[in-house]
Amino acid sequence: MLKIVRLSFILGLVASAFLSSPSSGQQLYHQNNRHVSPHMPGESTVSDPDTAFTRYRDYFQRHKQARSQGAVRSPSSTTYDSALTPVGEWAWGPCLALDIQGNFAYIGNGRSFQILDMTDLSAPKIVGEYVTTALILDVRLRGDSVAFVCNWDGFMIFDVSNPASPQKLSELSLWGGNRVIPTDSFAYVASGGILSVVDITDLRNPYIRSQAAGDEGAGDRDEIGLLNGRYLYLGDGGWHYGIYVYDCSNPDHIQELPNLNIFWSSLLVCDRHSMLLVGTSQLRLYSLNNPSNPVFLDSLKAGSGVDLVTESDYGGDYPYDVAFTGSRKGWIYTIDISSYLQPHILDSLYVSQIALGQTWVSIPKSRGTFGVANYIGLVLADAQDPTALQTGSFFVAGGDGPSDVALQSTKAYLANGSAGLAILDITNPQRPIRVGSLPVDGAEIFSVAVEGSYAY
Repeated sequence: MLKIVRLSFILGLVASAFLSSPSSGQQLYHQNNRHVSPHMPGESTVSDPDTAFTRYRDYFQRHKQARSQGAVRSPSSTTYDSALTPVGEWAWGPCLALDIQGNFAYIGNGRSFQILDMTDLSAPKIVGEYVTTALILDVRLRGDSVAFVCNWDGFMIFDVSNPASPQKLSELSLWGGNRVIPTDSFAYVASGGILSVVDITDLRNPYIRSQAAGDEGAGDRDEIGLLNGRYLYLGDGGWHYGIYVYDCSNPDHIQELPNLNIFWSSLLVCDRHSMLLVGTSQLRLYSLNNPSNPVFLDSLKAGSGVDLVTESDYGGDYPYDVAFTGSRKGWIYTIDISSYLQPHILDSLYVSQIALGQTWVSIPKSRGTFGVANYIGLVLADAQDPTALQTGSFFVAGGDGPSDVALQSTKAYLANGSAGLAILDITNPQRPIRVGSLPVDGAEIFSVAVEGSYAY
């Protein structure tokens, strides 16, 4: 994130900070006494390579530990240098959340909630933005007017009826918020090892109806799915084995059912077929006719591993129920699951940008367009015909975050790690505008200098 500041001559300014207390979700987690060792099974205590993933993971773990000890300062009490006053910032960061509705893509770009106009797939444009307090990990739309957003600090609801001016309607403090499934009356939110049922009847005044201890890897990203509006399936992104099942028919009392001992890399609940799709080294399909006792149906080899899975009902000219699968190897597949006893591949597409970094979010579905988001940016592609996928555009959304900046006149040039070089117009320092970018495949940029017409 780039902070833009101006000098002032105010001396002796002292800011005080207040300690934040652990959230109710954390307290519930402690009460359920389901803590685990700080190291996962098989995890080495030797330092990991300094990658984007390990840096974010380590930050998350430090953040979580500090919160539990009451040592994290609240956002409103940040202490600034007495000679500097912030006037604007560009919350440039990784794209880890994405949903698509019509001609717009709704993304989390670091801690900025952004809306992109995709009318021209080859040149998506940012039309609306709202800067939040923490890294955004999930965005889900309900219709074309309401967006539900999860970040490390909580759960937010936005009015996006005007894409150029998203308005925050409300917010709940749910530390570690990372996944949400919205319905008409409720939002199911996974946050910091806790599953919450949030009443969203009044979008401006959401409140928690009930909570249950969730996955044991508090602090890891989750996958969740909902069957028949009643049964919720939750998998912990840090453990990747065992899927938690909850009966949410009584919103005031979540009933935990026996856990499913199923190894997974990604999971999807296909409500139309009462089916669970699990990504591992293959795509595995289970019947959920008995929600608490899945029955294995079939498996399908789709590349060297299935890290992403979602589905779409094409209808019309294409009578398919289609599952999109993909992996960090760079391949995307469309799979016909209409006859789920005989799934088969319809088409495949290699997307080089996916292979450049960790990809942690599902592929949203919208007939005509699909997208994949990762640490480096956003890939949009044409899927009008699931048997003939076509490449679209690559939108550089972020990377590890800026590590250097060079200024020249009204332009700022950012060295942005794996996302390459970004150019901002800072004519108005309170509202910098991205005017250009240069991705550098397979490299990371940590320093930049500008002289004349050249950037080094």
